[in-house]
Amino acid sequence: MTSRRRSTGLCLLLVGLLAAGVSGCGTSPQMDGEWTVTSAEGHEFVGSTRPRMTIDGDDIRVNAGCNTMNGRVSLTDDVLKVRNESTTLIGCDQELQAQDEWMARFLADGATVGLEGDTMTLTQGDVTLTLTKQD
Repeated sequence: MTSRRRSTGLCLLLVGLLAAGVSGCGTSPQMDGEWTVTSAEGHEFVGSTRPRMTIDGDDIRVNAGCNTMNGRVSLTDDVLKVRNESTTLIGCDQELQAQDEWMARFLADGATVGLEGDTMTLTQGDVTLTLTKQD
């Protein structure tokens, strides 16, 4: 799997994790919308970049700073999974490419989702991303 495909998968997983407030497969209407990472514990993003995710049913779109990743998400036992991912192939500087790859791995490996109102958390090991739903 290419680095860009992994990046796409990771971003998609992150979006799915945000939807973890619903049990079983698929996502909840509460998860639909655009989400932006507002804080991160255990990971530092490049400069002022903040990954964004858009969830529409089982579809997800993620941008971690360079490429846009697309795919389908499912949620089982509060863990989001991404499948059928694809990504744009924009040439990025090395730091942003590494960030895309990190996000793809994060999402591909699965993260536990917490959802309370307009705030979603995605947790994997020592890393917790907090996302806020955009109006």
